[in-house]
Amino acid sequence: MRTSVVIGVICAVCALPAALSAEDTPTYAVRHWVLDHLADATFTPPLPDEYQGLTSKRAVQEMWYGDAEGRRHPWRRRLVIQEKKRALRDMRDALILPGGTTATLPLPRCDGGRLVFSVAAFHKRRDSKNLGITLKDGLEVLWKADLEVRNISRHETWPADVVVPLAATGGDLTLAVGRYPKQGYVAWANPRLECPAKAGPVNVIYIVVDALRSDVVGTNRRWEGPSISPHIDRLDAAGATFPAGFSNGNTTLLSMNTMLFGAHPRALGFLMTYWNKVDRRPLFYAMRPPYLTRLLRDHGYMTHGATHDHLYFPAYKWGVDPGFEVLQDSGRDPEDATILTDLSIAFMEAHHDRPFLLELNLLAPHQPYKPPKEVLEEVTETLKGVKDLPAPVAYLAEVAWADRHVGKLMEALTRLGLRKKTLVILTADHGEVFDRAHACRDWVSGKSCHQSHGLTWYDEEINVPVMVSLPGVIPAAVREDIAQHVDLPPTILDLLGLPIPAAMTGRSLLPALKGGPRLPDVPVYSESWVSRAWRTRDWKLIHHTRKDTICPTVAKKVCRRDGRWFELFDLRADPRERKDVSREHPDVVKDLAKKIEAFRMELYKKSGGEGPNP
Repeated sequence: MRTSVVIGVICAVCALPAALSAEDTPTYAVRHWVLDHLADATFTPPLPDEYQGLTSKRAVQEMWYGDAEGRRHPWRRRLVIQEKKRALRDMRDALILPGGTTATLPLPRCDGGRLVFSVAAFHKRRDSKNLGITLKDGLEVLWKADLEVRNISRHETWPADVVVPLAATGGDLTLAVGRYPKQGYVAWANPRLECPAKAGPVNVIYIVVDALRSDVVGTNRRWEGPSISPHIDRLDAAGATFPAGFSNGNTTLLSMNTMLFGAHPRALGFLMTYWNKVDRRPLFYAMRPPYLTRLLRDHGYMTHGATHDHLYFPAYKWGVDPGFEVLQDSGRDPEDATILTDLSIAFMEAHHDRPFLLELNLLAPHQPYKPPKEVLEEVTETLKGVKDLPAPVAYLAEVAWADRHVGKLMEALTRLGLRKKTLVILTADHGEVFDRAHACRDWVSGKSCHQSHGLTWYDEEINVPVMVSLPGVIPAAVREDIAQHVDLPPTILDLLGLPIPAAMTGRSLLPALKGGPRLPDVPVYSESWVSRAWRTRDWKLIHHTRKDTICPTVAKKVCRRDGRWFELFDLRADPRERKDVSREHPDVVKDLAKKIEAFRMELYKKSGGEGPNP
């Protein structure tokens, strides 16, 4: 049994296109063996079948992802440590063991390898004396320590990783936790085998700049004159860039998940995870959503998220766990950009010799547009006299602030010698509405559409940058293909030579990235809970359902509060979508409305066709 599993993992890591292997390949292949083989472990005394350990509504979360067969171990949890100084939450995948417990499981052969993990001790009620912990290979003691026991609310950082060399022949690994103090617990976080490897796949970095419009950076920048984003522009010029890049959602919750699981949210039941005050997330997880984080983890990657996104935490009622092994979230704006970039760089430095997936999510230029004073002054001076700016200077200064951190990350990537073997994708979760013609107000919440997002489907909100770079593999080009968020995970998997799950609804852009002919046009379908849009090269139809509570200025003649209604735009004649022509072209409205409904039902059936279908 051991041999077949080990060979499978090694082949998955190494069976990649030769063109994607750099001469200086990663020196270790990662196997997430321990947490994925808890079903083979022996616990003494036996652990209860139901979790009865350390509890905290915010700090201890259920772990919804299991092993290759979908089995979930009740004592495997998501543990969140919160640091007040940086407003930082650090969530890890951990096995929780009560004091006095011994865990033993067989290890595969890993010649010259090592076991890497982080470990912390907790007490249900108070700080306490040290708790002893011992790691053995058979009778040989590999590592032992006395851990300071603290109440979970008093832990502010995870301890540094422990690196333990392993015997070449494998054997039985035993973790023994001391009996005292009573009600003490140990969290064994992200234990993994790292075995020497002759070759490895490229790394993957997602840079997601929140609320970044496509027309303020790179090739799509609208104004003539000085740029405020030199680092993003450099990334744009280094690979394939898609001016026709689109998000499939207009909120962070929808878009950030779409670009990780490669499917329209309705196709996975994601729109209904919290519906009519019923928590349906267990049903969503039961579908085993094809998160890129989990797929790459299962093929030997370390996965790390550095975000400003509380929606990634299950404690939030609309939040879902996107499956990063380590998820670090800072809520301190604007310092979060520096905090998260530094954490990302530290992660790359620590894992430069292992394949990794990293997501850096920068909050700027999200509202309320309060960049550092010196950045605002610099951008104001740079853009003095420039006409036809598509956004306020304060917003553009936040773009410049984000750009500095993109540059800092890319400089570190080059310094570490990783640039030529790292696929870098830069995009945004959505854009931002600034055109006065698109002003509107939600008559229930009072929220304005202007200088905001999440309420409309105009291009200034869903046309986002899509930049893809991998030196030596992806030639520099401005592509005319339509690229959507749902296409990004299939593209990454295709480039890595890995299978694309049937649950994904996007397409691979790899032929376009390699310089092939323009891909066939496909319609862009974007939706939320109460409205949806269908966009082609020629037309865009926005469908407002009966539950939608906004009335845009551009559509005031047809906006109705008592039923569904539509906005239609002739994109060839009116690319900025300032004239609704739904009344002039009822035949086009009817045709596109049918296509929206047919595709909506196709996605619903793909989700299993059960439950609500908003």
